[in-house]
Amino acid sequence: ITNSRGGLNFNSRQFDNHETVLYGLMGLNAAVFASWHLFSSSFMLKHFACSTEALRNLRPWTLVTSMFSQFDFSHFAVNMLGLYFWGRDVGQL
Repeated sequence: ITNSRGGLNFNSRQFDNHETVLYGLMGLNAAVFASWHLFSSSFMLKHFACSTEALRNLRPWTLVTSMFSQFDFSHFAVNMLGLYFWGRDVGQL
């Protein structure tokens, strides 16, 4: 990942494979979806749902984690379908 001068090399094969990023995002979404059904709702609401209460209590990560949260299977399925087709097109730009 680093070049001979110690800087980051963004031409590395790791960054060239857009499918790795796409499937990683889909896997992350699937893990968070499963977590909504496996862990307590209060934990998930506290750490994965964005609200003014969360921001006031210094949980700014909820701005990002809420983007990976889908509770209903239909919501999850439509989002994954959209991410798959849109992500493939964007990755090829």
